[in-house]
Formats: sequence, structure tokens, C-alpha cells
Amino acid sequence: MKKEVYYDLSQDGEVDIVCQALASNSRRKILGLLRKGSYTINEIGVILNIPLSTLSTHMAVLKQAKLINVSKTNGMRGSSKMISRRCDMVKIEFDDIDTPVEEKIKTMSLEIPIGSYTDVKASNICGIASDKEFIGVDDMPSAFFHPARMTAGILWFSHGYVEYRIPNYYLYGHRALVLNISLELCSEAPNFNMEWPSDITFWINGTEICTYTSSGDYGDRRGTLTPKWWSEFSTQYGLMKNIRVDGYGVFIDAEKAGSTEIDTLKLEENEYFTLKIGIKDDARHKGGLNLFGKTFGDHPQDISVRVDYV
Repeated sequence: MKKEVYYDLSQDGEVDIVCQALASNSRRKILGLLRKGSYTINEIGVILNIPLSTLSTHMAVLKQAKLINVSKTNGMRGSSKMISRRCDMVKIEFDDIDTPVEEKIKTMSLEIPIGSYTDVKASNICGIASDKEFIGVDDMPSAFFHPARMTAGILWFSHGYVEYRIPNYYLYGHRALVLNISLELCSEAPNFNMEWPSDITFWINGTEICTYTSSGDYGDRRGTLTPKWWSEFSTQYGLMKNIRVDGYGVFIDAEKAGSTEIDTLKLEENEYFTLKIGIKDDARHKGGLNLFGKTFGDHPQDISVRVDYV
């Protein structure tokens, strides 16, 4: 499937940058060459007979226009920059010039139950519970495969991950602009521990996008929604975290947390995209994860996913 980039005439700045990039015959030849695959800057210079000093300027212009990707690779002779084409087609719509782009943006919003994961790996200490009872046997990883997991209000593990499939039926044939994910979470300690850091990592479609360091496993008070049957000596609530991915990178609660841009995640290409949350094997703080649904903790929601697209 060809990767398209869409603009309209209300996006003056972006259109100017793209048109400037395409106004050079040399830059158009570079894009044509990249149709065959990735090349180093030196290889492009030799094939197209372009001096390296001039080529560096062309690369900067193409990168600013988001027409190419530049990545580093290590080889026997040291590191080098690999250049690849970021898209196959640029479309500029001439109609609706008087319609602000904000009016064309559509939104897909979903709330994903925390028990609706499609893949899981959980290590003891671990468990899963509804607002009425434990699901399966506490501290047994097999409990995560119990059919009642769909009713889960909380799940926890000391090490592992959960992965969800997010349907993207609205996105097919469109371009995703912004991905927003909000969820309530904290670390997982025996009982609870207000000072128990954990590095919780997020992946989209297999790409690691960011890591949030939770400061503790919170149990100093009852969670606003936590059921009465739940022990007062156990985890009670988490913190609401908001993760945003757009054309400028990844942000956690409006603070820059990663450089991955939304176009590279290819949210539109399949029937679904994946969201994975877990603790990496090489994490500095292996403090586990508590994930809260709409019947536990402080916030009456599961995992909220929103995608703005055109």
C-alpha cells in the first residue's frame, strides 16, 4: 500500500515547505532514487553525481518537508546515515480553501476495557480482579486467561506486559494527526509502597514510544472508586497519565518524552493497531505495574484512546 501525505491550501506553512522541497530537480531525483530502497548519503552522492556539501543541504530541506527519514546505522567502518523515503505520494487539495483545517479534522474515540488485552505475560506478584471479587487465583499468571477478565477493574504484575488491539475502521484511507491515550496506573509492590519506582514502557505497533517512571504504589488512602471488599492494605489508586503522539514527537502530560512521530507508527495500514504496556527486561526500575479500570482507583474510565485524523 502506498503511503500518502495529505495537505490542503489552508495549511500554508506546510504546503510552502513541501513545494520548496519539490522545486529542485536534484531533490526530485533523490526521491526517485529512494523508491528502490535506503541509501547512505555517500551512495546517493555517487549515484546522482551530487557533491556531498550540496547534498547535505538537499537532505536538510527534504527532512524539514517530512519527505525522508534519516537514521544512523553502525558498520565495520563506523556509523553512517541511512536515507529512506517517508512517503510515496503527496496530495494537495485545491478545494475547500476557505474551510479551516480544524473543521475537517475528525475524531475516533474508544474506551478499551483493561481486561480486553489480546496478549499478556505476567510474573508473580500478579493478579486481576473485578469490582466484586478476585478473578481466578491470586498470584497465579493463569488467572489472566480466565474468561471473566473482560470484567476486570484492576490488574497488576511485578514484571511483564499487556497488549491491546485498537480497531481502526475509521482511519483506513485517512491520515492520523494525533494519538491520545489516557489511563490510570502506578507501580506494583507487595501490599503497597509510596516509594517504589517503576519504569513503565509504552509501545505502539511494536515501536517503543516512551517510558514513564511511576514514583510508587499508592495506598495511603482509599481510592475514590475502589470497592469496599478490597483490602485497605493493598493498592488503592493510581495517577492519570496522558500520552500524546503527533507530528512533533511523544509527550507525557504535555512534557516531551520521545521523538517518535505519528506518521512512522502507520496507524492506518491494518485493521487494528496495537498498544503494549509493560516493564522491560533491562528497565532500571523494575517496580511492576498496576492498571486501573473504571471501577477501581480514582477515575471512572478504562483506557481511553482518541485519534484525530483527516
